[in-house]
Amino acid sequence: MSRSLKIIVGLAGALVVLIAGLAFAIPHLVNVDSYRGKIVERAEASLGRKVAIGQIRLSLLPPALKMEKVAVGEDPAFGSGDFARVDDVLVRVALLPLLGGSLDVSVVEAVHPYVALIKNAKGDWNIDSLAQRKASPGAAAGGAASGAPAIGIAKLRLTDGTITLDDRDKTKPSHQAFDKVNLTLENLAPDKAFDFLVSVKIGKGTLEGSGTGGPLKPSSSPGTPPSLPLQAHIKMADLDLATLAPPPATARGQLTGAVDIKSDGADATIDGTVKIEKLQASAKGRPAAVPVTADFKTAYTPATDVLTLKNVIVKVGSAQGQINGVVNRKNPAANHITMHADSAALVEIAKLLPAIGVALPNNSSFSSGVLTNSGDFRGSFEPLNGQSSINVQNAKLNGFSVTEKVSAVAKLAGLSIGRNTEIQKLKANATFVNGTATFTGIELIVPGLTVTGSGTMSPDGQLNLRMNAVLTGGGGAKVLSLLAGSKGVPFIIRGTAQN
Repeated sequence: MSRSLKIIVGLAGALVVLIAGLAFAIPHLVNVDSYRGKIVERAEASLGRKVAIGQIRLSLLPPALKMEKVAVGEDPAFGSGDFARVDDVLVRVALLPLLGGSLDVSVVEAVHPYVALIKNAKGDWNIDSLAQRKASPGAAAGGAASGAPAIGIAKLRLTDGTITLDDRDKTKPSHQAFDKVNLTLENLAPDKAFDFLVSVKIGKGTLEGSGTGGPLKPSSSPGTPPSLPLQAHIKMADLDLATLAPPPATARGQLTGAVDIKSDGADATIDGTVKIEKLQASAKGRPAAVPVTADFKTAYTPATDVLTLKNVIVKVGSAQGQINGVVNRKNPAANHITMHADSAALVEIAKLLPAIGVALPNNSSFSSGVLTNSGDFRGSFEPLNGQSSINVQNAKLNGFSVTEKVSAVAKLAGLSIGRNTEIQKLKANATFVNGTATFTGIELIVPGLTVTGSGTMSPDGQLNLRMNAVLTGGGGAKVLSLLAGSKGVPFIIRGTAQN
């Protein structure tokens, strides 16, 4: 090795030793814990909440501040605990500005953070005040100084977090917890838009989202929350419906699909396509054997908690129906939903009936026929209130025979008695009042027999129908009709639809 090369190698080795020595020595020589007050001050100015930070240490590889026991205080209107907390936070900073007395944050990483979201009985959230400040000069909400500049963060990364959601509604309070929350925000700074990535593990399913949010707009008037413009694309895979809705949730099923959200901070459009497998929409029902898909265009106003169903197309196999209307969570009396299906295949529709708690008699099934249905429902959906009508044409019901139920008369009339029922027409109108259905205009036409009537069905499915049968065939049927008179034979149906 030449003398010059030895000198170069020696200088390089000395430089490495020097840098390594400084890397281990500077953290002990620089008291970064003295910056705690400045960091707390600037964080409080950005958040408008009390902020507490434990010990702060310096690491040079890479240059970062390690903070312990970080907590953000709750809005006093919601309690005195922590809104958010994390045991350890890594704040990557530029070294030279730090040594010069200034703070330049590039990345903030928090592992196992905890965030508590609360909505009170008025519909206000504990996050609404984050962008607001006290009216008094020189102070921010919660006591933070407003003169300190707010912190800009190039990247904020939260890993393996927990979010709790408490709804303090007076009639239906609920608590939900979501684990395995991962969130990345980029270009996070006041008065600027930011990019985000989020993923949540919910039961056996996942929810992933990406998009752009902000800038956060302060409240325009007292008593109203700040607004956050948002554009997001959300993907869902194998999510259990029961884990998404506040308990007690009656609907279950595996949800997969994609949703696009666009919001100006005040109003949002929510459009997408989803598929639900093993749907069970009623506590009395059982999982459907076929998937249900929905293409939807909706609008949502957070301030009023009103969801407008602009156009929702629900499909079961080749059958489909349309739903429109308004759902008002704050004022259920203002709910209004309309439904319509035109010539939908009964073979497909029948596969969904078990999911809504409807069982055909004797476990029978449709092998043909079409259904035209309309519904108009207002007010609370639990119990149901509104009107509905059905019209079934040219259907075959396998495993249940109407003539078998009146076999004695059918034999005398010469009607064929089998295990199935050929339905030429079935019509009925229903009015629902607090879950009780009143049926009018019932008309069932099968070969050789016409049945008409009216009656009621209780919320638990108990039937009380007054019916009338008229034989329409020739031969013995004509003789029996003459004996019974033109008014036919009256009879009563009691029990449940299953029997």
